[in-house]
Amino acid sequence: LEKIQVYILSRDRPDFLKECIDSVLKQVDVVTEFDLIISDNSVGNKVSEMILENYSKKDFKYIKIDPPLSSKEHFDFIVSNLNSKYAVLLHDDDLLHPNYMKIMSLAIREKNVVAVGCNAMIFKDNIFKSRIRAHIFKSSKKFDNESSFLKQYLPGNGGNAPFPSYIYLTKYLKKVYLNPPIQGKHRDVALLSSLLNYGKILWLEKPLMYYRVHDSNDSILENIPDRIRLMNYMK
Repeated sequence: LEKIQVYILSRDRPDFLKECIDSVLKQVDVVTEFDLIISDNSVGNKVSEMILENYSKKDFKYIKIDPPLSSKEHFDFIVSNLNSKYAVLLHDDDLLHPNYMKIMSLAIREKNVVAVGCNAMIFKDNIFKSRIRAHIFKSSKKFDNESSFLKQYLPGNGGNAPFPSYIYLTKYLKKVYLNPPIQGKHRDVALLSSLLNYGKILWLEKPLMYYRVHDSNDSILENIPDRIRLMNYMK
C-alpha cells in the first residue's frame, strides 16, 4: 500500500501532544493518504483524558501501552507493528510544518532513497520566535555511505536532520531497528547510518518541522559512556 502511517510517541505530555496532533491534522495539499496513530506510553492518565476531551475517534487511532515501556521498547514495539509502505515516527514535543506530508511523501519516492530527513526550526516556547535551523545546508544533501553521513554529527560540520523529522521506507526500517550497531542514547544515529546499507538517505534543506527544546529533552543531557560508544563507532 502507498499509505503512510504517522505514529506519535507520547508520554505524559498532554499539552505538547495536543499541539503535535493538531500540526499533523492540519497538513495541506496532501498527495498521499496517511493514518495518524497516537501511541500513549504514559504512566498517568492525563494524555488519555486530553484526547477524550478534544478529539473524536474518527480523527486518529489511539493506543494505550500498559504497562509503560522503556523508550527503546516503545520504539521497537511501534516499528514491529508498522504495516504501511512508508512511516513517520514523531515525538510528542515536536510539530510539523503544514507542508511536511506533501513534500516529504514525494521526496521518499526518489530512486534508491530509503529515508528522508528534513531541516527544522528549533524553538523553546514559541514557534514564531524560532530563528535557528537544525542544519545550515542551502540545498538538499544526499548520502550514499556511512562515513560521510556520520561526519555530519561531528561539531562544526553544519548540523543534521533531527531524528523525528524522518520518513522511512518501512521495509528497510524493519531490517535495522532491532539490532543497530550500538545501543544507548545515540542508538538513533547508528540506526540511521545502518539504513545506508540498503539505499541513500536524503536531507532536505527546507525546514518542515519545529523541534522543541525544553527541560526534559533527552538530547540536552550528556551521557559520557554513550558519547564514547558513539565516537568509537564513528571511528
